[in-house]
Amino acid sequence: MNELFTSLRVSFFAAARALFGALALFVALTILILFVFRFVDPPMSAVMLRDHWRGARVEQQWTPLEKISPDLVRAVISSEDARFCTHWGIDWREFERALRDAGRRGLDRARGASTLTMQVAKNLFLWTDRSVLRKSLEVAITPLIELVWTKRRILEVYLNIAQWGRGVFGAKAAATRY
Repeated sequence: MNELFTSLRVSFFAAARALFGALALFVALTILILFVFRFVDPPMSAVMLRDHWRGARVEQQWTPLEKISPDLVRAVISSEDARFCTHWGIDWREFERALRDAGRRGLDRARGASTLTMQVAKNLFLWTDRSVLRKSLEVAITPLIELVWTKRRILEVYLNIAQWGRGVFGAKAAATRY
């Protein structure tokens, strides 16, 4: 019996070390990619890549923030994330409200609480389906974005990768299309 306990304990610690190593690798790679994207414009987001793989047309032209209307910037902040300038990527007040809503209405019908930074994490790195796994990864990536990028860079990336219609990504493509 003692040998079984020792074997289980060794297996548990080996699994914990492997999990910790995988988590550390995930964080390190994410920070490295974010550091590169702090200075280099992302060529494509995960959402764009998904659409491209599905054979859909993807329209996007990168536009520096200073060439995007300040009125659009203000409109996006006020409609998507009014406390953008005062939080560190996660608006815990809205997150808590969304969790209460999910408890009442169910996860599938709960309202979102994604900040602009969370939307950048999702659109740039993840997928769009609602799931606990995706939201957990989004919550893990968001503080890393806030750590590595400025608020200005977050806005610039958001305004260039947000989907503004079927196959239309970024403010420039939306302005051209509509």
